[in-house]
Amino acid sequence: MPVPQGFNDFSLYLISIQYAVYYLWCGLSLDLIEISIILVIPNFRPDTINVDFLKYSGIIPDGWELSNTPIMNNFQTQITFSNKVKINAENNRIIFTEALGKDDKHKVPQLSYQFIQSLNTANYQALGFNTNHLVVVSKDEDLARRYITEKLLKPGIWYKASKEPMRASVNYYYTLDDCQLNLNVSEARLQIPEQSPQSALLFTSNYNYQLQGETSFDKQQNLIQTLEKYESMIKKNQKIIYAFFN
Repeated sequence: MPVPQGFNDFSLYLISIQYAVYYLWCGLSLDLIEISIILVIPNFRPDTINVDFLKYSGIIPDGWELSNTPIMNNFQTQITFSNKVKINAENNRIIFTEALGKDDKHKVPQLSYQFIQSLNTANYQALGFNTNHLVVVSKDEDLARRYITEKLLKPGIWYKASKEPMRASVNYYYTLDDCQLNLNVSEARLQIPEQSPQSALLFTSNYNYQLQGETSFDKQQNLIQTLEKYESMIKKNQKIIYAFFN
């Protein structure tokens, strides 16, 4: 495409990134690679969590196997299973995390629900729902960096201060109807065995819900109702991410 007369280097720069964004949108593949659910419980003791408790309480199935030896002390408990589920208990909160493949079924929402049912007298105060989505750039290894530094940020004189190509991550803070959303966009690199590394964009979303209700029971019911909507949370999250490429 010929450049109109009078265009300077900065204008060419903008044309270049417009083509890059067009290419990225046409080949967009949005993959959910991780989910985390955080339950905030004041005065929660992490040393009360162990594998036997999880199995005897019906929180996890008997067939789940450990991938390594659990870490257990007065400050935290970390239990990792071979199915890519991890439980991390800390003072005042417990975190359920799972890494996801393309066709994996979500486990931690049901796992969290079973935990709440088993500890139904706990004083739940807040819910965190976190996701990691990956947008892979299949051809241009530098496109993810350029998308952040040239599309999400406005190029200018400050941009040229770096001797090497500038890298950045961007944080967005949303106030939604029922929660706060913190969204980070950063550059990532995907390594597939026997293939060259691929450039990617990582969208990390943190949804923070303050539970509503006058009593512990009311807040627990609000927690369960919110957790039951996790699929709509994911869809809402993906809609926000897709809007970055419109």
